Amino acid sequence: LALDTRTGTCAYRYFGPNGQLVALSNSVNVTRTDPYHVHITLTNDPSEMVVQWVSTTAAAAASARGSHIQTPAVMAVWVGLAPDALTDQYFGIGDTYTAQDLCEAPANSSGYLSPGTLFSAVVRKLRLGTQYFYRIDGSERIFNFTTRKAVGSADDVSFLVYADMGIYDGVTYPGDGVGTARNAMAEVALNGAAMVLHPGDLGYAMGAAYVWDKWFALIEPYASLVPYMVGAGNHEVDVASGGFHPVWGNFGDDSQGECGVPMSRRFTQPAPWARRFWYSFDYQAVHFVMMNSEANCSVGSEQYQWLQADLAAVDRCATPFVVLLGHRAMYNSEMYAGDFEVSEAMKLEFEDLLVKYDVDLCLWGHYHAYQRTCPVYNKQCGQGPVHVTVGNAGAALDDAGLYNTTDTNYSQFFEERYGFGRLRLTDSKTTLTWEYLRNADYPAVADSYVFHRKPCSRAEQLAASHRIRSGFAPCPEE
Repeated sequence: LALDTRTGTCAYRYFGPNGQLVALSNSVNVTRTDPYHVHITLTNDPSEMVVQWVSTTAAAAASARGSHIQTPAVMAVWVGLAPDALTDQYFGIGDTYTAQDLCEAPANSSGYLSPGTLFSAVVRKLRLGTQYFYRIDGSERIFNFTTRKAVGSADDVSFLVYADMGIYDGVTYPGDGVGTARNAMAEVALNGAAMVLHPGDLGYAMGAAYVWDKWFALIEPYASLVPYMVGAGNHEVDVASGGFHPVWGNFGDDSQGECGVPMSRRFTQPAPWARRFWYSFDYQAVHFVMMNSEANCSVGSEQYQWLQADLAAVDRCATPFVVLLGHRAMYNSEMYAGDFEVSEAMKLEFEDLLVKYDVDLCLWGHYHAYQRTCPVYNKQCGQGPVHVTVGNAGAALDDAGLYNTTDTNYSQFFEERYGFGRLRLTDSKTTLTWEYLRNADYPAVADSYVFHRKPCSRAEQLAASHRIRSGFAPCPEE
């Protein structure tokens, strides 16, 4: 498939359905000087925004040596309150990765292409709840973003959620990642969606580097406007040698040798992202937690200890709602025996934490379908988080039925169609609404669930710091 985002002498490669190299063209010269793959992400500080992009200009590429930048490449991004007043300059530091940084074939052999120089600039000391405009050196394109409002803000806001997307268009590739991107763009441009959350299986490169180019081209129109927050999926991280391989799991070599390197270099996320691929942050009245289902989360593990400490520290008066995201689902009743066994193990490992700290909603992918549960704990409806699988953003849909036992009666809505999710915070931060929208029927809402929280009293607000120190006691639900 042709690559039109490169500078220099390139060969056009054709890959088969399993990522194998089928044919290689003669060399051609490609020239592109403008920055591309522009996207933004959050830090833990609401007054900051990270702007990221790729450049293949000679000046930038000349600094890329080895697995990291030895003489750091630097490019500027200009930021201001109006398109014609981009007065503040911030510098992005370049990085890259080579075939030697990747773990296995085909990622480090036939599938490898230099990613160019990957730039990341932290824009600091921004006003909260304010629109800014920005332009990257070497480009005439002007983008914009709006910063978060203060933590605890009672203003209405909405977010988009989906997983398992890919570059599938239903013509060249079976699937509908293009439809999800089209509808996400409409949500951002027309309905003011403030952020996208994508818990794993991003573009499905699986060792074929050109797919990263095509996927970023697909999401850039809206990922350059609102923060694009990602998590690790099996197709970004899992490798045969090393990694996480519990006896109860079906964790294989689904990244085809990438072992998380392209994702970690292309995306900066809030601490402690690094190569752990887990983090949390507040957005107004919601505390978001992105866990890594491809890593150990058993009692005593690094991730478990981090998750426990994070949930214990939530101020439920400032952020009354807690939403946890990850790739593999803790609750899903589709008849895939290997994945179902993983979900059972996840329940044993950390479901008690989710109930102890009163998590409202868990959002998962991995299964290429949509399913919503009742509030559930220990496989029984009544208490606990609502679990939603929203892994139907583009990859080929599942074709399995559901297990029908007394232990799987938690399923409330299930279908194998393409779509995505939307979270809406309303009513002075007392209502959080989950909505599922099918791509084919957009903008109609196909399924929904409403969470309510009562406002904290003055006494509860004053006790928040004590509650954080001594262990969480939630504000009451309505």
